Amino acid sequence: MKFMGFVLMLIGAIALVIGGVNYNRQRTVREVGSFEATAAEQRHIPLSPVACGIVLFGGILLFASPRRRLA
Repeated sequence: MKFMGFVLMLIGAIALVIGGVNYNRQRTVREVGSFEATAAEQRHIPLSPVACGIVLFGGILLFASPRRRLA
């Protein structure tokens, strides 16, 4: 569980710092015969700071929780 908590803390912290995902999309604008005109669009997918905070807090809880002992 500690490893999973560490991974969640890392993902939450990185997501809070970055704030979103950027990507480029190529699309064809016109196609005439063998000629093809393309355009590149830059898109941004924002990440909610609340969701990132919840992931970070959940990771802290998992990382800080004591291990169970099997009887």
